[in-house]
Amino acid sequence: MAKDIQLVDLHSITKKIFHPYHLEFAETFWWSVYSVGQRLVDHFSQDNRVFLTGDACHTHSPKAGQGMNVSLQDGYNIGWKLASVLRGQARPELLNTYGLERGKVAADLIDFDRRWAKLFSTKGTGDKSEVSKEFSEQFIKAGCHGHVRRLR
Repeated sequence: MAKDIQLVDLHSITKKIFHPYHLEFAETFWWSVYSVGQRLVDHFSQDNRVFLTGDACHTHSPKAGQGMNVSLQDGYNIGWKLASVLRGQARPELLNTYGLERGKVAADLIDFDRRWAKLFSTKGTGDKSEVSKEFSEQFIKAGCHGHVRRLR
């Protein structure tokens, strides 16, 4: 568990990662352990009066760099809808679509992140081309193909 990790563990793992290079730690001023957790709220709004966006309604690992993008899209989605309703250009029922649309996006993101985090924590066979292919396939499968770079 994350709470059981000690500074000596962090130093040891870091030295293994940097092997064959030698690394000495003069002092560690601050450190923490990040626990990956995927969470999704049950409702993106309360009575169409309070709306949640971003990390307030979906959290996941930072590994794929999708969090800020999806959060900004949440804000854009509810923003244009609120503006349309307040200007009298749309009926208030339009606000009901926010949770439906963004909930699906968030659920897909959480599913992708579970697979993605598992890839990061799985020991590979050592074949870098196979690992690169697997990472690329996961990105493409998740619809992130615009962000894929070949890892070579």
